[in-house]
Amino acid sequence: MNWLNISLTINEFAWGWVNTLKTRSIKVWAMLFILLVCLITMILFGYISFQSLKQNLELQYKQEADSVLNQTATSFDSSFQTVENFLEQLEQTIQLQQNLDSEEFKTLFNTYQSVIPSNGSLIYGYVNDRIYIGNDMEVPNDFKPFNREWYKYALLNKGDINWTVPYLDYFNQTLVISASKYINSANNNGVIGIDLQLNELSKIISNSSIGENGLVMLLNQDGTVIANRNSYLIGESIFGNEYRKIIEQSRMDYIPLEIDGKSYIIRSSNFKRNGMNIITAISEDELNNLLMQNLIPILVTGVICILIFSVIGYGLTLIWMRP
Repeated sequence: MNWLNISLTINEFAWGWVNTLKTRSIKVWAMLFILLVCLITMILFGYISFQSLKQNLELQYKQEADSVLNQTATSFDSSFQTVENFLEQLEQTIQLQQNLDSEEFKTLFNTYQSVIPSNGSLIYGYVNDRIYIGNDMEVPNDFKPFNREWYKYALLNKGDINWTVPYLDYFNQTLVISASKYINSANNNGVIGIDLQLNELSKIISNSSIGENGLVMLLNQDGTVIANRNSYLIGESIFGNEYRKIIEQSRMDYIPLEIDGKSYIIRSSNFKRNGMNIITAISEDELNNLLMQNLIPILVTGVICILIFSVIGYGLTLIWMRP
């Protein structure tokens, strides 16, 4: 009888132990399942949040860049158009007044200098083998107009208004670009031009910004930076031999590009009258930093919600498995 009781006791203990293991095993698997579901949910939530936030930020920055590009391009285009109109008016005046002597030419240039557009700095000309400067500046004997780029360009492209690359002005010792035009009439022959100081052009950009670290730049026909906020990269050819290709691609859509060792997304617009280009560049580092700043609170909130869901799910599992 004793042996029977012992046997029954052992059997009951064994079955209880097995049931306990089963219960624990089910709890473990339930916990693992809940953790797996939470992990997958967290990964999907993080990925969807990242992609959605990234697209929204990129769209916001691109809309800002497009607005800056259009406004800046309009401002520059207006400045260039004003200078070209001014040169054409001076040319027409010289064409109409065929019998001006040297003193009358001086008076003419001084008159035009007094009403020169605000973005211009100096008007001048080399007409009938004499140099005229709008502010009556004394011309050194060693100054040779025919050695200057503005003069050479005008002779090479007669009938057109020509724009130079940036150079150090002989008279003011400041960086300028020049617009020049060849004139030829019965009694007057030569070249007239206007200098634009680069710091004046940069003022157009000074109030334009894309985020905190974005760039807005004016590039000449050869890809040299001639205007930028804070004079950054002025005079440098930032795209090298790839300039034409990059400009063509960036006119169609934004393209990734490295400038001065930093990653940007750029877009460009062309000035057909002189071949110059305006570039807007979105800083990818700034975009990524802002993305993480906005993403972290979302992820933290998501993790907290998932942890709460896990605890609730585990508690419900325990209640369901309660005998």
